[in-house]
Amino acid sequence: MNRYRLKYVMDMDLSKCFDWLDIAYEILENKLKLVVNREKTHLTNVNKGVSYLGFVIYSKFVTVHPNKIKKFKEKIKRLTLRNHGKNLE
Repeated sequence: MNRYRLKYVMDMDLSKCFDWLDIAYEILENKLKLVVNREKTHLTNVNKGVSYLGFVIYSKFVTVHPNKIKKFKEKIKRLTLRNHGKNLE
């Protein structure tokens, strides 16, 4: 089964956003016969950033999610362990 995700960022008041969300649900479910997980769907302010697939998307730029940077640094540290002056023999 294919997974579809709908991510839309709109700059309008909250009541209009809910109206558009209902329209999107109707199109996706009735016309395209897709299953929409309404529990995972949410509206958010783009100025706060939208976390998606390891990135944080803002209105004017995209950045790597801080957790991904932390995990990357931990992995590099783990792969490049030093012996801290101890003899390996």
